[in-house]
Amino acid sequence: MSILASMMGVMSEAGAQDVTPDTIDWASISGADVVATTDETVTGIVGTIDLYYETINSGSSPTVYYRVDSGSWTFINAGSTNTFTVSNNQTVGWQVVASFGAVDSTITVKNASDSGASIDTFNADVSYSL
Repeated sequence: MSILASMMGVMSEAGAQDVTPDTIDWASISGADVVATTDETVTGIVGTIDLYYETINSGSSPTVYYRVDSGSWTFINAGSTNTFTVSNNQTVGWQVVASFGAVDSTITVKNASDSGASIDTFNADVSYSL
């Protein structure tokens, strides 16, 4: 192998991004009307990753919001075409709103930057009382 080819191999390995975060665990949530998870820290990545969520609903479909670094809650639809970006050491929280009836959902957070790999799953049991 030539010296140039050898150097190029080292450079391409050094430039690769780690897009698989360390374990993240959002606890299941329950309550009335509007309930939020704790903010959990994304660690173990280099650069940024894009997150999204999918739901399995037994009750009404939830209205879901996310926030990064305790910022403002931002509405997001489910599905891989609806992503947001986070960097290493940023926090992410989830808020679930029961708008029309009781929500009984399993929410799976996925990593679009890692071929849709699941990051964590939590349950949201939110009653509607408004």
